[in-house]
Amino acid sequence: MPLTKPITRPEKALVAAGAIILLAVAPAPPVAGEGSSVSRARAGGDLRTIQLGPPDPADLAQGQLLIARRELPDPNFVETVVLLIRYDESGAMGLIVNRPTETGLAALVPELEETGARDATVYAGGPVERDTLMMLVRSDATPEESRAVSEDIYVSRSLALLKRLSGDAATRDDLRVYAGYAGWAPGQLAAEIERGDWYVIPADSEIVFDRRPLGLWPRLLPRDPDQVARVLSRP
Repeated sequence: MPLTKPITRPEKALVAAGAIILLAVAPAPPVAGEGSSVSRARAGGDLRTIQLGPPDPADLAQGQLLIARRELPDPNFVETVVLLIRYDESGAMGLIVNRPTETGLAALVPELEETGARDATVYAGGPVERDTLMMLVRSDATPEESRAVSEDIYVSRSLALLKRLSGDAATRDDLRVYAGYAGWAPGQLAAEIERGDWYVIPADSEIVFDRRPLGLWPRLLPRDPDQVARVLSRP
């Protein structure tokens, strides 16, 4: 169970214009290491396959992706792909990366109305604090007012950074904005893994910033219970 009441239609408008709050970035927890039982080997072509062992809570770490199994019972997370942006003794926090909404960014941040980002899609990041915006940035270097999630993915709640990046046409494809997030109490997500609710694989920026997010879950879902197909969608 999530830490709030269910979202039944996450694709609908999220909050009234002007109600969004962006907060300062929390201190960075350790970035996930390479010690997972999931292989990070890459392969050529549009699809690549990763061999998985049995579900193991030890695979949980910041920078991992959760892929909902078909049997997952929670309506908040049916057919979702979730990036874990924090995982430590206080619990887990993640962003659902495959639920674009019908809301444009300027409807929530009026200061962006006159910029090229006014029609940028806002994603439903999760059922917790849906009146708060958070963003993911893909970059080879650490942007100011952000913290690392994985090798080239950073998270931020800085309005100044959002304005700066959204006003630059060269960086808009490397920016995703989310309303709300997913949260789990200590031990809760590990229990869901043991129950078999999720597949766990390392994060990949091509997946997180996939240009076809609505079709991401079925493309990642294993057809074989011992495999996960991972998609590369950037041209």
